[in-house]
Amino acid sequence: MWYSSRFADLKAKPPMPEPTRGLEISMLPLDQPIWTNGLGDVDWLLPERTPSNPQIAVLAFSLGVEPNELVHEGEALAGHEDESGRLSRAIPLHLTEVLRFRTDAAPTAGEAFQVELIVWQAGDDKPLARLASTPEECESALLDFLAGQKIVVRREPSPLFRVPKHFREYLAALGQLFALSVARWEMSDDLFGERNIHRWLLALALNDADSPVAKLGFAAALANSRRRGSDVYRELEKEALAMFGSVTPPDGDLHRITPVVFRLFDRMDEFEQRRNELMPGADDRYIRWLASLDTLFDPATES
Repeated sequence: MWYSSRFADLKAKPPMPEPTRGLEISMLPLDQPIWTNGLGDVDWLLPERTPSNPQIAVLAFSLGVEPNELVHEGEALAGHEDESGRLSRAIPLHLTEVLRFRTDAAPTAGEAFQVELIVWQAGDDKPLARLASTPEECESALLDFLAGQKIVVRREPSPLFRVPKHFREYLAALGQLFALSVARWEMSDDLFGERNIHRWLLALALNDADSPVAKLGFAAALANSRRRGSDVYRELEKEALAMFGSVTPPDGDLHRITPVVFRLFDRMDEFEQRRNELMPGADDRYIRWLASLDTLFDPATES
């Protein structure tokens, strides 16, 4: 009871964020959806881009405290993750994938509940527009604005990019995938709740069987765990193989991604069999990706 009371006190009065010095902040450009990160160069899975495509950057800024609560210049507040923090990462990631699949733009995210979208033309000193919306409405607000700017908007999303019905849970999954990706890039052990991330993504994929991106996110999380040297991914081998072992239709993009799952768990016989089935008639981009799977999980491989 004593420990229970102490935990109750901590929950009622969470510790105040402490000023932290010496933080290094840098931009992390992402030009592919976060749910492909860790699966290799899967450009064959995405709409093709050319130099003539409009170049659009999505930059995130999050205000987590009131101005009068800020500490001195050169300091930053470090605290526990909250919903505002998760959304500050997830919404820019979501808008980037929307631009990639719903327009002819070539988007890139930086590392953002009223959501305010401020649209700038590079080189101008005034914004083109300010679009305020809820997280659920930010996609349609952005697409409506871009359509008015004569940027091609695909009103019907591709069969691959079918956002799960549980939108808030999907946004949380994007934020978790980003945290897992950063931990891999930095080869950091400072990642809490890795099992919870995998379980969250698994539940999202199972609860919306018609959403390929949820399944890809689950596979990407497992791949990132292995590539950062964790063994947690092995705990979900059974679930992953059940999900990807017999994907239909056999000519769909989700079926074409299955070799990486077999390779992830070193099931080499199944990997070679599936790769040999998919190789005939494939385009050059896909064949290069299949060949790269031989070394994708080698410690020195980073893509």
